[in-house]
Amino acid sequence: MKESKLIELLESLSVEELKAFGTYLEKANHSKSSNVYKLYNYLKKYHPDYPEKKIEKQVVFKKIMPKGKAFNDKALRSLMSQITLVLEEFLLKIEFDKDEVERDFMMLRVLKKRKKDKLFFQKITQIERKWQKKPTPGVEHYHNEYRLLKTYHSHPYTKLIKDEKVSLVDLVYKIDEYYFATKLYYAVCMMQQVIGANNTTLDKNVLIGGIYELIKNKETVTNLHIDVFKHFYEAYSQNKFKDYFALKSLYFDEIKRYSSEEQHDLFIFLEKHCYENYKEGKEGFLKEIFELNKFAVEQGFLKANDSIATDVFRNIVQVACALKEFDWASQFITEHKLYLEEDKRADIVALCEAVLLFHQGLFEQTLDKLLLVKYQDPLYAILARCLQLQSYYELPEYDELFYNLVNSFTVFISRDTKLPESIKKATLNFVQFTHKLYKFKYVKAHGLSKLIKDLEDCSLLVNKKWLLQKGTELLLKKKQLSG
Repeated sequence: MKESKLIELLESLSVEELKAFGTYLEKANHSKSSNVYKLYNYLKKYHPDYPEKKIEKQVVFKKIMPKGKAFNDKALRSLMSQITLVLEEFLLKIEFDKDEVERDFMMLRVLKKRKKDKLFFQKITQIERKWQKKPTPGVEHYHNEYRLLKTYHSHPYTKLIKDEKVSLVDLVYKIDEYYFATKLYYAVCMMQQVIGANNTTLDKNVLIGGIYELIKNKETVTNLHIDVFKHFYEAYSQNKFKDYFALKSLYFDEIKRYSSEEQHDLFIFLEKHCYENYKEGKEGFLKEIFELNKFAVEQGFLKANDSIATDVFRNIVQVACALKEFDWASQFITEHKLYLEEDKRADIVALCEAVLLFHQGLFEQTLDKLLLVKYQDPLYAILARCLQLQSYYELPEYDELFYNLVNSFTVFISRDTKLPESIKKATLNFVQFTHKLYKFKYVKAHGLSKLIKDLEDCSLLVNKKWLLQKGTELLLKKKQLSG
């Protein structure tokens, strides 16, 4: 039974829902003396784990059937099928009770079908007034407005009303509002997910260029979502991220008008804006990224489907550590690590804790922590080895280990076939520059200034800020010694 649909659905119930399901069964004509209810009563004892030995078919049959009755697989499967059908209805009811919009639309269908025309039009007006006071959040609101107008327009008595509220033009307009906003939204999502996506690729696949041309002039922007997604589309397609603060205002000032999914994605888009400005060396943008992360964490926007993406989790820790917000970073790891995917959790937590230790100057403890990273993902291996090389650089008397890692790391990157070429190149540049800087620890400063200039000019380089800091420290030390 462990792999059955019934057990999978029962596992999804909370304790309160499981109890309520028992009451629902009784209302569905399955009394406490029925075999269906006895099956429920037996299974609920083992919620939520349902150990396999306790729910084997023969064991369950023996517990719920009269003593001495021979096992009948067909009879048990019939009971399981009956209770599963009721459970599906129960789960649908839970969701339906939560969804006020769908309940309203269902009521309109009921009134129309039963020819209660006066009540139908009253309900339309009631819904319109409710949405004017409190619109449902997200792009889906425009779709609901279209559905409401379509429902109104499709009623046979609509044309008889003198003050007709809607024409077919209005209906098409509402379709466009939803269609344009949704297209722009998912176009930006595509551009965020696929680094290097360009206008030609998107035009070919989703015809976004034509839509953008229609709404790019401010005068033709018809709603908040089209406006904000249009600006993000412009930034990604033109690779220009100068409007961060204007977009930040649209995000924070109108936060309640975005769905939880949009809140999450807009946070990612804004963080991208911050990061691009930070890469250009603009003052204060690392702090902006941290404050944005902090807000998103406090509001729970990052927990998409009760999980946090590993790259988002790691970047949050990295930024906090760069600003020496060590207590906050530590608390974040402790309180949110359970939201990471279970199979990746141990590696990401160990990696993030190593980052925290490194920024605190605890380099030997960093190396100890990195031993826990299993390198199940090539990117984890890259990140961990970079941190390992940085720790060897910082520690005295680690020459042999440093040079061995330089050689093995270079071979690992060169042979890897899964990582994008841009990541491989940026990492190889990091290894080579770190190697050159390390050599300057033991020789005169001749050529060090040029190396620092090469560092500054290199556009494809990980840990660039750290390398520049180490180069500057070395140059100052050499000047002091020579002076």
